[in-house]
Amino acid sequence: MGSARLKGLAALKIRIAPWSGLVACLALVGCGGGSDSGGGDGGPPPPPPPPPPPPPPTVQYVAPADSSFVAAIDPANPGTAFLPQGGTYAGARLYTFGTLVPGAPVLANQAGYSEIFKGSDGHIYRLDLSITGTPAARQVSSEANTTVDDLCSLNGANANLGTDVNYLAVQFFNDFANPENSAYFYRLPGPDGTCNTSDDVVYMVKLGMAATDAPVLARMPAAVVHDPNTGAISGFVVNEGTALTLYDSNFQNRVVLEAPTSPITVAYPLGTAQFTATGRLFVIDGNIVYVNYGNASVSASLFAIPNWTPAKRFPTAASQTTLYFSADTSDRTQTPVTVTSALYSMPRDGSGAPGQLATESGLIQEIASPVGATATAYSIVPPKGSYTIRAVTAGGGQTPNVVTAVTTAGNTGTFVATAADIYYTASTVSAPDSTTRLIANTSTGIVGMDGTVVQQPLASSRFIAQQSDTNGSGWLNVVRARNLTPVTLVSGTDGLTYTEDGISGATLEVVDTSTNSVSVTLGTLPPGTIMNGIGTLTGPAGYIDGINVNSTLNPSTRELLYIDTGTANSLQTLTSNLH
Repeated sequence: MGSARLKGLAALKIRIAPWSGLVACLALVGCGGGSDSGGGDGGPPPPPPPPPPPPPPTVQYVAPADSSFVAAIDPANPGTAFLPQGGTYAGARLYTFGTLVPGAPVLANQAGYSEIFKGSDGHIYRLDLSITGTPAARQVSSEANTTVDDLCSLNGANANLGTDVNYLAVQFFNDFANPENSAYFYRLPGPDGTCNTSDDVVYMVKLGMAATDAPVLARMPAAVVHDPNTGAISGFVVNEGTALTLYDSNFQNRVVLEAPTSPITVAYPLGTAQFTATGRLFVIDGNIVYVNYGNASVSASLFAIPNWTPAKRFPTAASQTTLYFSADTSDRTQTPVTVTSALYSMPRDGSGAPGQLATESGLIQEIASPVGATATAYSIVPPKGSYTIRAVTAGGGQTPNVVTAVTTAGNTGTFVATAADIYYTASTVSAPDSTTRLIANTSTGIVGMDGTVVQQPLASSRFIAQQSDTNGSGWLNVVRARNLTPVTLVSGTDGLTYTEDGISGATLEVVDTSTNSVSVTLGTLPPGTIMNGIGTLTGPAGYIDGINVNSTLNPSTRELLYIDTGTANSLQTLTSNLH
């Protein structure tokens, strides 16, 4: 052992000897060695510097797609949610990046890119979602005068605000070639100090603008136009009243698409956008027309919508090739009016007029055209009747075949559908007196498109959210709330007292649509005043908004819930507005 130790010491001396010489050399002013790169005195060269550390991994945060909350969570570490403090923002929108699918209204490989919102300090901010650090808000443009009040921030009808379904305070559009060119439009009050008046001003900012870049004076677009090859934003369609116009991506180079003899009251697109399409169906003052972006033209009327009014819209759904819609066909000259409606379909490319698929007593409420399905589902409540869902099969010149999928015990409801099955919630609405409304006997069920009963009605439950994969290939899971309890609130809109089977205190669970069985129990909500929930998830991690009769898109009137449909007990209540 002693001999081995001596040999080791000798070897150590040999290894350190050249370095001792180098240290001595550095201590002498006249130390030589010339250009000998081998160490001068025959020793080894100095070791190379260590390689730089690898960049930190990118974290894909998930964010709400509800146009209300700003939030970000790393699904791998869900205990560290990021939320701006308080209700100090409005007009939130989520930019989603993905791969274009030619001819389809879906994106492949979807992922959240960035959130954008207006802050109470007048600035516009972005919160990035695919980053290497903690989310932090960054200012977009030099805008300093935005307002977070409801009138300048919320879209659509609101009786308290005096707006209708056509009112738009905020619009946003994804650029799929360069997400930094994604556009955000917002409304500012004019000299009168309030939005929704004739002197309103609209501006556009691009997501990638620096804090010193000025916003672009614009108009509120009705629709966006994408380059069919790249997915880049190439322009915007605008209703100017006196004309329907097209602007380029920088809101320059105005082109008149149509200048009618009388001003246009309402113009809006139908169905979901096909990002690679070269045109789109629009409603212009009660007529369905096709706007061709390629040759900047508008077709003659393809269909005159019966009983059309500017303040109402009708249900629609779309497949890759076909638009489905309903219309009120009631004879309004009769007293009393016998309410009727009809279901129609037409080519999305504007190549033909609509064909009628079904007629109904009562108004059609919802339409769904599931991915991969051969049938289209729709719901109806006949006068003094029960909430009913039907499925219609048509195509290839065949006569439409209508099947009643389910007639429920309730008189109101909602549903979502996959290619094979329909997942519905039904309730009974009643008015015991002039100031009270009851929503009770809430239950869920599952039926096939052909009416086959998959799951008998389950009392005291409701479906509140659904999840697709990142390619938009139909619903993989639906989220159900069980053990509902009544919640009573007075509506700030109409002053009525509403009692509804609420989800506060309910247990949330995931129903796998491939097996129609419960795969995961997510957790139990705390007591509170949440009546219902809404949520659409892309991938397993995402959000549900808890709402009640007084909820608007203002985040302070909602509850934000986080779930992961693949993880048991993953439910988190991120806010405390409704409990």
